[in-house]
Amino acid sequence: MLEYRLQAAGDGENQSDRLKAVLQLPYTKHHMILYLLLSLITPAENHALKWKFAKGDTFTMETVSQLKQTVKVNGQDIQQDLSHITRVKYTVNYVGTDGIIALDQEVESMKAANPDGSPSAGNNAILNQLQGSILKAKLAPDLKVKELEGYEEIIKRLAGDDPSLRRVVQALLSEEQLKQAIQHSFSFVPQKDTADGETWKRDL
Repeated sequence: MLEYRLQAAGDGENQSDRLKAVLQLPYTKHHMILYLLLSLITPAENHALKWKFAKGDTFTMETVSQLKQTVKVNGQDIQQDLSHITRVKYTVNYVGTDGIIALDQEVESMKAANPDGSPSAGNNAILNQLQGSILKAKLAPDLKVKELEGYEEIIKRLAGDDPSLRRVVQALLSEEQLKQAIQHSFSFVPQKDTADGETWKRDL
C-alpha cells in the first residue's frame, strides 16, 4: 500500500524538481498519471473567503430560532415555547467600485409554531403582517449596514395608526435591531484570506 501526501514545495525547490524526485519511485502507469497531476498542483496556503456580489443577484435565506420565555400575568407564570421560521429574499441592486452594496431584503414568510409543530395562531396573525415587507439596505465594504430604508413601513404594518401601540412596537423592534439582523446574515463569512486550520469568531 502506498501513502500519498500533497505538500508545498520547500525552499529552493520548484514543481519540476519535485516531479523528477517522485519519478524515481517504482513506476506503474497509474502512479505516473497521479505524479503528473500532483506536480501541476500548487497548494494555496490562504483561501479568500469573501462574499462576491453582482447586480441582479438574488438569494434566499431561512432562519429558524427557538424562543423560550416565562411571562407573569396577574401573578401567574405563563410559559411560552415557540419556533420562529423566517424566510427572506435578498436582491442586489448596486455594487460600487468603492465596495458599497445596495440590496433589498423582502420577507417571503414568517411563521411561529408550537413545540408539537402546530401553528401558533396568535403569533402568526402578527407575523403575517410583515409578509411582503421590504427593507432597503446599503452596506459598507465590511458589510455593516450604513443606511436602512423601510423601517417606518414595518412599524406601520404592525401598529397601524395607534400611537400607543406604535411606541410599544418601536421599543420591541428598533431600527438598530433590523440593521444587526441584516448584518448577521452575512457575518458568518470572515471576509478575509484564511489559512488552512484557521478559525474566526463573530459577535451576536
